[in-house]
Amino acid sequence: MISWTGVPLSSKDEIEILLSDSTQTHYFSPKIVGATSLTLGSNDLLPIKVGNGELSIVRKVTLSLQNGKPIGGVIGSEYKSKRISVKIVQ
Repeated sequence: MISWTGVPLSSKDEIEILLSDSTQTHYFSPKIVGATSLTLGSNDLLPIKVGNGELSIVRKVTLSLQNGKPIGGVIGSEYKSKRISVKIVQ
């Protein structure tokens, strides 16, 4: 299970889980409104090589401008976690 500190995901949030093994980075982008954690299933992990790896989380939010010009627009923010070392096992 991968969990994070902060407010639960809203419908305007996007979260990306990046899990790197020895050969490539695997991306998971679940859309689970209200979530504060994520559990990856065994099928999600099949292509990931056993061994040392790195894990990080990116959280993005995009909002419509409240007081913008009539043409409109959006504003966004992106939060990136530190990469942490993980041991990938079967």
